[in-house]
Amino acid sequence: MNAELISAQELHDAKVKREVLVRLRDELNAQIADLDSVLSPVKPSTSGLQALAESLPWTPFKNGSGEWTYTNERSGAPIGRLPPLLQAIKSSTAEKLTLGAFEYSVSGSKFLNRRRA
Repeated sequence: MNAELISAQELHDAKVKREVLVRLRDELNAQIADLDSVLSPVKPSTSGLQALAESLPWTPFKNGSGEWTYTNERSGAPIGRLPPLLQAIKSSTAEKLTLGAFEYSVSGSKFLNRRRA
């Protein structure tokens, strides 16, 4: 909107809309903080993630530098037990997670990789 061409009513409406959006933002931020505090103790343990990772069907890279497995079923749905591991990787520094002797990463949206740490 060009400031010279808006009416007093349009200016009033824009201010009211802004106030409503600011209140909504503040309320949503407060709800997110509440959810974060509830969910933080629910994060999977490192030993649980390591056991999960070790249970997967790994395929060696042809060059021998590590191993890979799929993150999704053929249908495209995430493999049922993987979301906690994938989330831990994606939320870690540089999207790499060390568990035991391996460093895990996700490449593209289809592959979970691991290499010796």
